[in-house]
Amino acid sequence: MRSRLLWDDLEAFLHHLEVVEDRSAHTVRAYEADLRQVVDGLEAAGTHYARDVDLVALRRYLATLRTKRLAPSTVARRISAVRTWFRWMLGE
Repeated sequence: MRSRLLWDDLEAFLHHLEVVEDRSAHTVRAYEADLRQVVDGLEAAGTHYARDVDLVALRRYLATLRTKRLAPSTVARRISAVRTWFRWMLGE
């Protein structure tokens, strides 16, 4: 993974979804909303670069979702969005 800030990686990923994969505006907005929450959570824990995100950081973030009492479907959607985003970054 490159040494860009998580926000830069997120913007590049959203551009990829919109332009390269031709995803609908609704889909891109949904990814953006979920992943912005993820980046906010990771940054609040002191993680600013994708290269610094590890399983412990992700689990710590996911644990915060439980305290927010989100629906299981919301948590599952965020996990899926993170998985897709990180697969994309590994391929970049």
